[in-house]
Parts: sequence; C-alpha cells; structure tokens
Amino acid sequence: MKTRARHTIWGALVMALLLVMTTAPVGAQDGKPRGGGAASGTELRQWATQAQASSEYPGWEAVNAVGAPTITQCADQRGAWASQTWDGEREEWLLVTFATPVIPTQINIHQNFNPGSITRLVVFAEGSDEQIILPNSADLNPIDCPNVFSYDVTTITEPIIAVGMYLDQRDQRAWTEIDAVELVGVAGDGTTPTTDGGGSGGGGPSGGSAAGGPNSTNTRANAPGISIVCPQGGGFDNGVQVTINMRAGFSYTATVLGIGDFDPIVAVTDGDETLCNDDSSAAAEFIVDLPTSGEVGPSTLSAQMPFTYSGSAFGDVSFVVGSVGSTAGEFVLLIEGLAVTSNDGSGDGAGDPFYLSLSENIIASGVDISAYMISVTNDLDSLIYVVGEDDRMIVLEDGTAAVCDDANTPSCYGAPDVSLQGAFVTRTNGRRLPTGQFDSLFRVPSDIFTAGNFLEYRFSSPGQRTFGDYVAAFHLGTTAP
Repeated sequence: MKTRARHTIWGALVMALLLVMTTAPVGAQDGKPRGGGAASGTELRQWATQAQASSEYPGWEAVNAVGAPTITQCADQRGAWASQTWDGEREEWLLVTFATPVIPTQINIHQNFNPGSITRLVVFAEGSDEQIILPNSADLNPIDCPNVFSYDVTTITEPIIAVGMYLDQRDQRAWTEIDAVELVGVAGDGTTPTTDGGGSGGGGPSGGSAAGGPNSTNTRANAPGISIVCPQGGGFDNGVQVTINMRAGFSYTATVLGIGDFDPIVAVTDGDETLCNDDSSAAAEFIVDLPTSGEVGPSTLSAQMPFTYSGSAFGDVSFVVGSVGSTAGEFVLLIEGLAVTSNDGSGDGAGDPFYLSLSENIIASGVDISAYMISVTNDLDSLIYVVGEDDRMIVLEDGTAAVCDDANTPSCYGAPDVSLQGAFVTRTNGRRLPTGQFDSLFRVPSDIFTAGNFLEYRFSSPGQRTFGDYVAAFHLGTTAP
C-alpha cells in the first residue's frame, strides 16, 4: 500500500491555528491587549507562547520553539523543534502564537542546526484563520550557523497573533532545527494605522494588506503560482500542480489542452528530473468534450509529455501546467496509464492518491476545480473521494460525504445533476474514450480554499471491489502572476 505524510483538506496550518486559538491567553483573543500589554505606538518584542507543527521528532517537539532561545551553538541539540523526518514528500510547517496581538515590523527565527529550509512565512490576523503570505520570505541561503533569520514586515497593517513557516528540507538532506521565534511590532489601540507601503509587497496598504497582496480583493494582479524552469529553456510562473503517488516501472502520458487562446506548457517532475513540452504534434488532434469545459481542441498548441517513473518503489510525480508568457486561462489535463488494482489497499483511504496544490493562482482564477475519473474498461466502477489529515473520507457537518460514485446521481458530491452522457476524451491511441454511467466527476468552487494548502483525492472504486485502467482528467484555471 502506498504511504505518505498527510494533509488536511482545509489546510493543516489553518486547523492548527484554530486549535491554538481556543486555548490562547485571554489578552490574545478579544482584539486589545490587557493588563501588562504595551501602550499604543510602543514597540513590543515578544517570544512565542504556544507552538504546533506538522510533525515532531521525539525530544524535539514544537513546544521547544516557545520562549527565548536556549541553544547558543550550531548543534543538533534537544531544546529546539525538528520535524519527524527531513525527507518527507511534502513541506513541514511550524506555527507559533503570541500573547499580545501587534502590527508586525519584524520576525526573527532562531535556527540552531542546518538553517536554510524556510520557503515562506505566513501570518494570521487576530480573530482570523486566513493565512497571509509574506512576500519574498524564503530563507534559502544563510551564511552562518546558528542563524537568526530576520524578516522585515512592511505589508501588514493589522494586528496579528500568529506566525507560520513552511520548510522544505529535502534539498539539503538534513533537519533544520528552530529554537525560538520572536515577533516585533507595535501594539494596536483598536485602529489601523497607515504606513508607507514600500518593501517587497509593493503599493500602499489597503484594507488590511498591501495592494495586490494575499488578502487584497485584487488577487488577479498578484496571484503567484508554481514556477518552472524547463531544462531546454523557457518556463512559466503561473503553474498549477497535481501530484500523484505512482508505481515504479510504469509508463504514463500527460496531455494538456488549452481552452480558448490559452497556450499550455506541461512539466513533469519527480523532484530529480524535470521534463517539459510546449506544442506537441502527437496531441494536435486531441479533443475533449466534458460538461465543465465544453468541447476543446483540436489544436497545434496542445502539449503532451510521456514518461516512465523509474524509482525503486512508489513515489510522487508532479504535473505542473502553465502557459507561454504565464498568461491567465483554463485548461484540461489528461493523465493516462493509471489503474485501480488490488495493491491500492482496502478500507477508508485506499486508492490512488492525487494532491492538488492550492496555490493562489488557482484560487483566484474563479474556475471550479473539476476532477474526472473515466474508466477504460467496463469492469471498473470509478469513485473519487477527498480525505483529511487522518486519511479518512471528509464528512461535512450536515453528514454529506465528500465523494462521487456515479455522476448525475445523489451519491455524487458537487455534481449530482451533471450528466456525463455524450462526453468523451481522446487517448494516445487516437481513439475517443466515452464517459459512462459509472464514471465520476468531483467538482468544488476554487474560491472556498486557502492558498498554501492541498486538496487530497483518492481515485478508487466502491469498496475496492472492481479493478481496471482509467484516465484522470482535471479542468482547472490559472491567473497571470
């Protein structure tokens, strides 16, 4: 059975903050500092009072990041936080909260071992679970160890209560350890001061964030996606990423058809090697006709990349779709070579894992997120469902399960009234594959999610009782960075 670290559908970082906020000190919850809080306009320096993390190494728990630093040397030493592993198949995160909400001016992160894995910082406004991404906040090239990563905050104009940091430790192949986090800022008095925008955020403050920033209503003006540099030259910055846990030694084909004048580029990467394709003659005659996209193609601008995953075991392969010039638009991604087999396990959580990265551009596109599972053989009854951090199917508060067995039936979340009759996709053998009555469509609005998280699917069959080949199709959108 395939195994990997898990994500929560609504984002582990956001959920962790909600848990922390329920036990935060009284002065950190109702909008104004009390008791010993600093006066308005007075700079306040404070250490984290609580911490949670995506994972913990025994003896290096998240609570070690609370309070002032205790480690003065560059050392792998208890008293700091470290994730359970450094080579997990996703980013790790650390979330810290503070006793007094402040309008932040600086964040100082004390790293005592292997600094340089922080990919981005986020902050949370008091009373909100919406993460605000701080621009240009990666710490990838530190010189010294131990190291204090100091980030000057210039784009936030509302009191914040928590700081989160994402880490990708796979490049340096070692743990990064964090000893303490300091927040510097000015305690608010119930009003939002105005400051010069400046800094990397660009523009002046507007509505609690810099113009075009993560919380701005003008998200299309600044909607970063996945960036790809192709080995043969070129690339894009508006990529949308779908990651699949795949079998070693099997061959697959990814095909992308642009909708309208969207000229797609597809990149396939296993983390070590990246393959790109812009215009493919092999895909020029491809046509798809799906309920959410309508008829698309044929087009000489369609992209296609065949590949074989040559790892020694199950491993993650990412498909990243952008466009020439990183322009906004919509597309359909087809992935062939997939199958439901007895190796996919049984019970809740079984099936082929698909992970959709919820980057800002996919959310800002306004295009519903649509995933199709189309059976190649009549033996397979396809099923798509979404799982949470516990690897179990998400069930909403009203009892509705996040699953689609057969489209156009009450058992299909997001598409109970959408028929697949007459729909089809083209395959690499040149034949059209029609959708059947037992195929699945899982559709959700893109704007209900928070950037920086994942939507985790399982492609399977009811009860894992039927097996066979299938084609996965995704209708998605992206914006221009």
